[in-house]
Amino acid sequence: MKLLHLILLALVIMLAGIAGAEDIQATDETKPDSRLDQKITYEAKGELLHRVLDELSAKTNVTMTCGNNEKDWQVRDRKVIIFVKDMPLSDIQKHLADVLHFTWTQSGKEGEYTYKLSADLKARKEEELLRVKAKEAEKQKLIARRQAALADLDSVLKIDPSDMEKLRTEDPLMYFLAKKPIGKAMAKLVNAVPEMRAALIEGQELKLNAHQLSPAGRAAAKEFIESYVEFSAAMDPSGTYDTYDEPGAIDSFDEINITINEDMMYEPDYVDPTEECFVGTVEVYCEGYPFAMMPLIDAKHPAGKVIGRALALVADGVPPDLLENQVEMELQAALKQLVSEMMPIDPLPEDPTLEKTIKLEPEDPDELCNVLGELHKKGEYQIVSDYFRYYPEYLYIEQVSLTLQGKLRDVLQSIQKRFEKKIKVTDKLVLLEDRKWFEKRACEIPEEWLQDWQTMIEERTLSFEDLVDIACLTDEQLEYSIYNDSMLSPFSWILDGDSLHLLRLYAVLNSSQKRALKSKDGLHIARLGSKQKPYFDYLLSQGYREAPSHQPYYVLYMENPDPGFEYYYFVLIDLNAPPDPDTGEVYQEVDSWSFSMKGILEDCLGDYYEEEYDEVYDDYYEEEYYEEEPVSPGEYDDYLNEEGNYIE
Repeated sequence: MKLLHLILLALVIMLAGIAGAEDIQATDETKPDSRLDQKITYEAKGELLHRVLDELSAKTNVTMTCGNNEKDWQVRDRKVIIFVKDMPLSDIQKHLADVLHFTWTQSGKEGEYTYKLSADLKARKEEELLRVKAKEAEKQKLIARRQAALADLDSVLKIDPSDMEKLRTEDPLMYFLAKKPIGKAMAKLVNAVPEMRAALIEGQELKLNAHQLSPAGRAAAKEFIESYVEFSAAMDPSGTYDTYDEPGAIDSFDEINITINEDMMYEPDYVDPTEECFVGTVEVYCEGYPFAMMPLIDAKHPAGKVIGRALALVADGVPPDLLENQVEMELQAALKQLVSEMMPIDPLPEDPTLEKTIKLEPEDPDELCNVLGELHKKGEYQIVSDYFRYYPEYLYIEQVSLTLQGKLRDVLQSIQKRFEKKIKVTDKLVLLEDRKWFEKRACEIPEEWLQDWQTMIEERTLSFEDLVDIACLTDEQLEYSIYNDSMLSPFSWILDGDSLHLLRLYAVLNSSQKRALKSKDGLHIARLGSKQKPYFDYLLSQGYREAPSHQPYYVLYMENPDPGFEYYYFVLIDLNAPPDPDTGEVYQEVDSWSFSMKGILEDCLGDYYEEEYDEVYDDYYEEEYYEEEPVSPGEYDDYLNEEGNYIE
């Protein structure tokens, strides 16, 4: 499976969806079919929709398919839970369409009608519209929180000293910012550099250097670093915080750099909810001083309140290490509150049968299929639900208690809250639908791809090109479908940061550019097209705060120094680099990246870090092969091969 295949498949799906939707709209009204009256007993525990319909078709002799064609994985790979007993087939069809937001169409002749379950054009537009609305609502909510945090920061410069005691109890974060120089310095810096304020409000990443700052901006940046040094000393009186022996270096401003919101551009749904109190970051670095960073904190956020109270105590001289246990306990309480708020519940009908007591004893209560199976068995309910393999909130699901004993009403409400479901209860029927189905569907990938990659890993046949294909998934697909998979989860660090963007750059190169990349002359960045250049610029921006003006002199090389080990090494060279002022040497390497496919496969299988392997690595560093110079590409592998130390 190569990148071109992925692109063509996506195009086929899109066109098939549009064409199929037009056919659906032109279909005549459904004709009566007595075969749909037959009563079915059936179970499906998170099965793929197309497999469920195949089984039901075989069971009923009624042909049922799904999707506009066999490549329509967005329909065919939807997963469902079904627990029904003696339910008419027509009802099963109806409930599946309801919870999945799909439409049935009938074709053929009387007595031999066939049925297809698909997403028509209206449904596809509805799904996309819901995603857009959800993202826009979240964006506006975040903008409002950032604006409020900046307004609080601005107020720091206007606080009357007589109000300090009042702030201590009513707004401890403001108390800290007003009392410690770092708070006022940060406020001055934001006011002196308008671009920073705009980036913080929009949640965008921004990089500035000394030459882009006004005199007031430079002075504010200097004050920010100096106040940070003071704050660090107060936080760590032992003096073990990072510093340098060049106290006058900051006066030159030649190396000062400011970064806003680094690595905050994309936040997956399942990040620690307590971290959401950080709505921005301000980082300032100058040669000779510690790296200075302060977050922009939402003081009204539950976790922000905890941090504010702790910082207020620090401002009053309480040693930070004495607060660790207290802060951890308060953050756990805040986490429980936040997770509970993330999972609301819908009211259930006024039905006396919901007041009866029930006790569910599923084998694994963290698995929705098991819980619903018990509900079907003990409560005698007919159940149809959509299903998503991964629940983002599961990292913190222990914070939401699951009630499995007591009034049926309480048990049902607990289930919908724990598993983030909308629930509809009528008579003896329970229908469940994921609250974020329109977002989670966009995060999924074809089941076939997932299985192919898992097989390649097991058979140790995953290639570098396959790794590139995985990197070409969207950030949401990587976070949700790849990094949550037990076998593929190691890719979360393999494709971290620069490596991910490097592979995406490689993916958009044409065949001649790839040949140049692997040649002795390398790929000159000047040869990149207008649609390829942004990939390189973004890659470069991840490691450097300002892209140099002479990018045409950059050359990217790709080497495979050890084919047996499948070790790939990328290096970016600057042909126009000035000589080192001290040594006179021309330092050309800008950055480098490496991939060991053998190491990646072994790590995915869980046996990469064997003790014997680690011991050989330690021995290598104790010998003359490694003194104080960085290990060159393939050098360690050469040592393993030459000395016979390689561990199979």
